[in-house]
Amino acid sequence: RLKNDQARKTEELFRLRQSEKILMQAHDLNPLNTDHYANLGRLYLWWGDATGGNDPSKRPLAVEYLLKATQRTPGNAQIRDELAVAYARNDRFGKAIETLDYSQHSIDPTFARTPFIKGQLLLERALAVRDALQANQPLPADGATDYGKLILEAGEAFSDTIRLDPTAYVDSNYKSRVETFVSAARPVSGTTNTTVSPAALNNVLTDTLMLSLQNERAEQEKRLADYLRERGVYNGSDNTVPADLLQSLFTNPDWAGIQTEGWERQWLDSNLNNITHLDALVNYALGYVYGKTAHPNEPTMSYTRALALEPSNQLVQQEIKK
Repeated sequence: RLKNDQARKTEELFRLRQSEKILMQAHDLNPLNTDHYANLGRLYLWWGDATGGNDPSKRPLAVEYLLKATQRTPGNAQIRDELAVAYARNDRFGKAIETLDYSQHSIDPTFARTPFIKGQLLLERALAVRDALQANQPLPADGATDYGKLILEAGEAFSDTIRLDPTAYVDSNYKSRVETFVSAARPVSGTTNTTVSPAALNNVLTDTLMLSLQNERAEQEKRLADYLRERGVYNGSDNTVPADLLQSLFTNPDWAGIQTEGWERQWLDSNLNNITHLDALVNYALGYVYGKTAHPNEPTMSYTRALALEPSNQLVQQEIKK
């Protein structure tokens, strides 16, 4: 097994060096192209990351090339966000958050990945601070170290993400992220590091993520109701379309069926399909948060609503069966 691990590492290092050589050649051929700087920065970011090549000497190079990329294309929020991650991996957390704040407020306030990355970095920082406190070790340098404030700010950043685009937060890692948040929100015993009250920490999910998801659900439900009103199939004044109406439409071949090369029944109108999918996604996300925040009846209600909106959703079907 040791020989296999060594062979794998050798092969990985060979591929990284080959990629570096090719990207450098591309850069030399066209040194004015932003993509060449950005791609080199991304390579070094992976190379230096503990979950990637794990070579700390590459982390300053990631900062160098991504910074050059932003200088050539200053209005690109994605590259600037990647620069922020490079700063964080190079132990410059304060600079990372400053970069993300500039990206969010001065470049593209609609880009959902920016607050999402900010939330990730804040949560990572909070956990690093917690671990240092519990081990009686020095706190991380360069940037905020108030454990409670970091947790609250992470929740606020993720709430901004949900408001801009719920799909940027509710992804395949959503459950594990909420679990991490539940764990991180527990006060660190035996410390006076934070100025945040225990009650505020305990309620971080309800005061940030849950509230944002509830607001988003209200918007999506209204969007669906308005859409069906415009098409003359719903004349109610309430913004929650009855489940029996959705069911009757879903069994109507004029409204739902099997798409070409598909096997799941779905809404034939692509716009309606997009609306119900997003609404179902938010209800699914709310159901899971409800289950983690002492709301005994709401999880089933949210999952049931999600299934009414998107009956073929397998994730929701699994939750209903539990």
